[in-house]
Amino acid sequence: RYAYVISKSFVLQETFTNKLATTLMEYLSAKGVAVIITGRHTCVAARGVEQDMEVITSEMLGQFRDDVTLRSEFMSLLKITGGA
Repeated sequence: RYAYVISKSFVLQETFTNKLATTLMEYLSAKGVAVIITGRHTCVAARGVEQDMEVITSEMLGQFRDDVTLRSEFMSLLKITGGA
């Protein structure tokens, strides 16, 4: 729900990704958080750009930032499941 709420405001995707990761880390008292956001920018479409423009941003905090093995495993799972 929180992601939905903050996505409705005018905010840069990078800021949105960071804010979501930071909030999850603090609220859940997590040891690590990994957030990957894929966005389609309506501002690009509104200007008549024909290309399907997707932008991917990520934020890794805690163990996901510090532990290369954990981060690699996470990214591998995304590839397997078709995420991001």
